[in-house]
Amino acid sequence: MISTVYGKHTEGEREELWASMRSHMPKGLPWFVGGDFNVVASMTEHKGRIPPSSKGIEDFSQALQICELSNITPSGGLYTWNGRRTQGMVWRRLDRIVVNPRVLEAYEEVTLTHLSKSGSDHKPIFLKCSNPKFDGPKNFRFINAWLTHKEFLPMIKKYWHNSSNVSGMMGFGDIFLNVKPIIREWNKEIFGDIFLNVKKAEQVAAEKQVRYEEDPMEELRCESNLAAAKLLQACNVERIFWEQKANISWLKEGDSNTKFFHSYVKGRRAKLKISTIKDDMGINHDNEDQIGNLAVEHFTNLFADHAISNPESITTYIPTTITEQDNNFMRRLPEVEEVKEAIWSLNPDAAAGPDGFKGRFFKECWNIIKVDLLRACQEFFLGIKIPASYGSTLITLVPKGDNPVKWKDYRPISLSTFMSKINTRILANRLGTLLHKVIGPEQAGFQKGKSIDDQILLAQEMAHQLERK
Repeated sequence: MISTVYGKHTEGEREELWASMRSHMPKGLPWFVGGDFNVVASMTEHKGRIPPSSKGIEDFSQALQICELSNITPSGGLYTWNGRRTQGMVWRRLDRIVVNPRVLEAYEEVTLTHLSKSGSDHKPIFLKCSNPKFDGPKNFRFINAWLTHKEFLPMIKKYWHNSSNVSGMMGFGDIFLNVKPIIREWNKEIFGDIFLNVKKAEQVAAEKQVRYEEDPMEELRCESNLAAAKLLQACNVERIFWEQKANISWLKEGDSNTKFFHSYVKGRRAKLKISTIKDDMGINHDNEDQIGNLAVEHFTNLFADHAISNPESITTYIPTTITEQDNNFMRRLPEVEEVKEAIWSLNPDAAAGPDGFKGRFFKECWNIIKVDLLRACQEFFLGIKIPASYGSTLITLVPKGDNPVKWKDYRPISLSTFMSKINTRILANRLGTLLHKVIGPEQAGFQKGKSIDDQILLAQEMAHQLERK
């Protein structure tokens, strides 16, 4: 369903538009609403000396929320209109297309582009919805919902110790590599399609309920209750799946709004999609291969290793505060309890690295993997060369603002394997007992529980004194 709108210039006159949008909400259909709303959705969509009305922004945001409509992050600049007023130029995003959750469910990619002006003071808007086919192999991702199946842990236990003849870091990596296809096959043949399982359970539960209502026998009542329980279990598996996808840390334990999780995932996917990028020459690129090549070039240069010609000029001024005893403490081989403590202190649902295994797998399968895991951790502390798969990372790009246009507008975040996180946490825990030796009292920003505010104030005061001189 497509609705076109034109918002009038005053808040009172726009009330009619908000009421019309509420009355035209479709049930179960994709809904596109676009046009000149004559109001911005936030202060960030305005630039100029005269600020927009906060009441108008609040009314617009409330209307979008009630109608379950969400904005799409545009490319081609943030503002769609500009004009000269008595106090100077004003830029605003007055034109937009908003969509409901059904649109995000129907299309994998939803992109919005602000085109160049052509005879109007408003930019044309181009909306593209598509379901691109991906022919390449899909990366393995551990699904928390697998843990709800009674056969998952026995299956892992059966194949784990038969997956590699090598121990240590190399052996642990080999086991992960060999277990992945086994888990995939088990998921396909035994666990099944999560969403299809819900539909089947709904159908069976409805049929059993009808039969019991027609003939209220004890046997049929038990069958109806059993079908209802299986439906509840299938819905719980679906909730766990979308909850993992959404990865929202601020929700309380036990929240079960599957619809919310699903909408959140789809909305975030649309927001994080990079459909166009501007290179260093100011040229926009919207071809997927070109965007990929530009990303590789930019971040290769960013993370390139620049050798220091004379490192001694720096290291000679660093005092030696760590004793041989401290060094031996840092390098000693970890015991099983120290490894377990490190795992339990890490977020089990944090984003996975290249191998696809999250901390949840390590916690739930601890009794199965702990012997091999301990050997791998001990090899690391022996200084044995780290395998490439062990230390590899994924780079995900997080927008720094609402309208990223260049690579510098994205913050690169490295997603390492959980194995490397374990070793890092062990080192961090040990280093915590030695921080008082390597960090001075003026370095409060590096110490847990202390604030950097005092150092900021001190630096400002020093700068102020220097200016006076």
